[in-house]
Amino acid sequence: MKNLNRLVFASATIMANGNFEYFKKSLGLDEEECIECFIESPFDYEHQMSVYIPADIQDSEKFKCLCYRCK
Repeated sequence: MKNLNRLVFASATIMANGNFEYFKKSLGLDEEECIECFIESPFDYEHQMSVYIPADIQDSEKFKCLCYRCK
């Protein structure tokens, strides 16, 4: 990355525990030269997101993790 003057990383999944530390360390980014910005999503996940699980699933054991996360 030494040949690049600027990089912009944009993703909904690069933060962990409310910060960018893991992401920066995993890429070997220099902490002193990084500018971070977190922008809240306008999407109301609690009221606008649904998870549908079909009632006729053959092996419900495979979906226990998904069901646990939805609670």
